[in-house]
Parts: sequence; C-alpha cells; structure tokens
Amino acid sequence: MALSKDTPRKYDPAYEPGFIDIEIASATTIYEGGALSDASGNGVANPLAASEAFLGFAERGVVNPASGTYKVRVRTKGVIKSLAVTGLDANTDFGVAVYAVDDGTFTLTSSTAHVQIGKVDSFNGNSGYGDVYFEGGVRRSI
Repeated sequence: MALSKDTPRKYDPAYEPGFIDIEIASATTIYEGGALSDASGNGVANPLAASEAFLGFAERGVVNPASGTYKVRVRTKGVIKSLAVTGLDANTDFGVAVYAVDDGTFTLTSSTAHVQIGKVDSFNGNSGYGDVYFEGGVRRSI
C-alpha cells in the first residue's frame, strides 16, 4: 500500500550507503522511508511510479508546494533490514529480485507495473520479511 505517513527504515550499518540530494516534483509529498523514482525521466523525485527509474529511499519527509523547489535526500544504496516483501518466505529466496509496486509496497513478483529495486540479501525467519540490498539507478554500475 502506498505510504500515507513517514515510515522510517532500518539500514544495515555494515554496508556503505550512498546519498544524493534531488529536487522534488512540484505539488508532491514525499514520506520518509518511501521508495522514490525519477518523475517521467525529468530529473526530479516523486513517490515511486510504474516504469520510472528507481532512485532510492527518502531520508526524510518533505511536502513540496506547487511552486516549490524543495529537495529531498535520497539513500541510493544499502541494505534495508526486515522489509515487508510479499512472497519472501524462505532461505531459498536469497538473491531473488525485489520489486516495488509503489513507494511502500514490495514483492518478488515481476510485472510491467513493478520496478526492480534490488535483491533479497537474507530471509529473517518471519514469512514476508527479509533484508533487501538495493541500488538506485544513479548508483548502479550498469
């Protein structure tokens, strides 16, 4: 379900993070912990939308008015601890691609409406939860 409030994420400190500061699309609300994408390839962030390039996760919530030029700090790589992911239910899911449905919903199911954000780093024993390694498009080496 798309986020409707700030949702702080826990990150594994063993992985070096990457960050960027990027403008937010006008008349847009970004929630802390939300997955972000490049709004129609225009070089501004918005809550993740289908078929847009994944940027990373918002470090804080920001409300950008219609005439605003606010920026958001985006964590572009790292490992999120205990992320809820539909379909993640066994150690055999290690290395499987993780997709975002929107800024707060994640799944192992590939679809043209879903955006790949990373891969399962580990299953933590609770069905539907695990650690996910992610890299935003601006940090990927490909």
